[in-house]
Amino acid sequence: MKIITICGSYKFKSTMIEVYRQLTDLGYIVLFPAMGCTEHDKEWYLRLHFEKIAISDAIFVVDVNKYVGESTRIEIDKAIELQKLVIYYSRNKLGVV
Repeated sequence: MKIITICGSYKFKSTMIEVYRQLTDLGYIVLFPAMGCTEHDKEWYLRLHFEKIAISDAIFVVDVNKYVGESTRIEIDKAIELQKLVIYYSRNKLGVV
């Protein structure tokens, strides 16, 4: 089974949850960003998310209306550095809506 980490702005949280459901239904193991957590600083959560990206086969960028914020751009750059497949919501081929 392939592992996919979802990346994107928290303002698209509901779309990210729907993508999570659809990817899971397609048989992928899906990793999700930490949401609603406040124990640590932003850098700690970013490092945690980098670890999720590192163990993934791909990332799925939820870029509604092609919007990619600064944090998401950093996640994309990390995925590229780690030679991971980058799939964009705005132009995906998985049939995920």
